[in-house]
Amino acid sequence: MVIAAFLAIFGAVGLMGVLSGWNVIVTLAVGGVVGLLLGRLTGRLLSFVRAQQSEPIRASDVIGLSGRVTINTPAGKTGEAIFSDGTIAKHPIRAMDGGPLRQGEQVVVVETDGGILYVRRTEA
Repeated sequence: MVIAAFLAIFGAVGLMGVLSGWNVIVTLAVGGVVGLLLGRLTGRLLSFVRAQQSEPIRASDVIGLSGRVTINTPAGKTGEAIFSDGTIAKHPIRAMDGGPLRQGEQVVVVETDGGILYVRRTEA
């Protein structure tokens, strides 16, 4: 992405320089400097975005966590539930027994696999 940003601005400045009748040396110098600045800015922006991404779900963090089903889910399909453990988060869920899940049911996480939380219903 950084290289693409550099090449894009270098080309744009080069085109403007040629159309404006700038000297070739001046066009290359300005294109290089502006390209480097935009490349650095792009690199910093990408670093910031990367730092904002969430970490993968760890089983030790969610096993035993209780939540509430947010949407009706047919048997064997993936639904979602809201969990609260200091922060509120929605996660994809499936019933351990393969049965349907109804909106509003209370569930507890018993296993994780590939980012999907497997849950069992709790007695209300």
